[in-house]
Amino acid sequence: MKLRKNCRFAFHSVRVVCCLLVLSSALNSANAKQETLDLSGKWQVRLAQATESQHVTLPGTLRDNGIGNPPGPNTKWIGTVRKLAWKLPQFANFLTEKNYRMPFWLQPERRYLGKAIYSREIEIPPDWNGRAVELFLERPHWATEIFVDGHFVGREN
Repeated sequence: MKLRKNCRFAFHSVRVVCCLLVLSSALNSANAKQETLDLSGKWQVRLAQATESQHVTLPGTLRDNGIGNPPGPNTKWIGTVRKLAWKLPQFANFLTEKNYRMPFWLQPERRYLGKAIYSREIEIPPDWNGRAVELFLERPHWATEIFVDGHFVGREN
């Protein structure tokens, strides 16, 4: 894949949580040194059905960047929650919108489940021209699609 000097990466992913992003270029010879381009820092993210992007810092989660909705009694959790216990009288005061508290888990400040599109402009080093380039994403959840300059280049589940 040939990359232009200024590329716009867009990661279309369902609930991506990235701890470290590294773009690397390596020659196929045994003596080639590994070159990397650190992609941590400021990014743009647009959530599903949103019209505008927001700034985020990666590595980090949407929750850590203050993005998402405060959890409440109608939040749909993906983990196992023992809702029967919530019906006990001692939890009644904590199941309202204004005073919601989770009885079993550490409660996050924000929660988002859905598609998130991350993008950032980067400058590819000129000596990478014609080399194979590998993108490393640590801990993305579910499906991740990569677009470079608006062109689809790959998908990973």
